[in-house]
Amino acid sequence: MAPGIKTSQTVVLVAAALCLTCACGIGYKEPPHPPPPPLAPISFHPDRLSFPDTVIGTSSPIQNLVISNDSPDVLALTGVEVAPFFDKAFRLVSTTCGVPLPAHSTCTAQVVFEPKTYLTYKKKPEPTSGILRVFVADHQVTTFYLKGTAIQTAKNPN
Repeated sequence: MAPGIKTSQTVVLVAAALCLTCACGIGYKEPPHPPPPPLAPISFHPDRLSFPDTVIGTSSPIQNLVISNDSPDVLALTGVEVAPFFDKAFRLVSTTCGVPLPAHSTCTAQVVFEPKTYLTYKKKPEPTSGILRVFVADHQVTTFYLKGTAIQTAKNPN
């Protein structure tokens, strides 16, 4: 250590040199990041699933979601699921989506809304959102949004 410099001053000087090195880019090189995988060439029909108001503890009618392979290639569809957390209100009943999904073909996922709780804001029912995820090998996970509203009792038609 240089004469007349205390240990605490040395720490400050070293820290300042490190900050200068990082801020100026001197001697620091950002590690390369691999590019993200491509988006899967799939589409959905309809473009959203909105479930009718559903009484807590019951199930809405099943809705069908058609998943299309829009590419000229076979896709290795590795899974379809309701994302964790959202599986408390939405359930994947069944799917015809398998591996592989042939080029320019479709498969179907059947989804139901089964609310177990009642979300409120200003004492009125609030919609519940959900996410259905589609996994395709070597591609980003594709998400599809779901929506339903839980109610405490059935609405009176009068």
